[in-house]
Amino acid sequence: MKGRPAPQPWQGAINVTYKIGPGFQSGEALKISVNGNLKIRKIRNVIGYIRGKDEPDRYVILGNHYDAWVYGSMDPNSGTAILAEVARAMM
Repeated sequence: MKGRPAPQPWQGAINVTYKIGPGFQSGEALKISVNGNLKIRKIRNVIGYIRGKDEPDRYVILGNHYDAWVYGSMDPNSGTAILAEVARAMM
């Protein structure tokens, strides 16, 4: 990447200078081989509730997908983290 070097806590274990961009250096390429298995798996919905004190008959529904269609396993993680933090804050 181009740009200034990333902060020290963001530096990884590979012996390269980690940069935060924007842009890419010309002529650099990365080849990745991924070996995986496509399997159909059963998934389950996780449902929880916290009954309200002032208006227990009203609902706020929060949700997040957990598929890995485009960006792999990282795709839904930010939404999952937010939902977990919202639930923790409400307890």
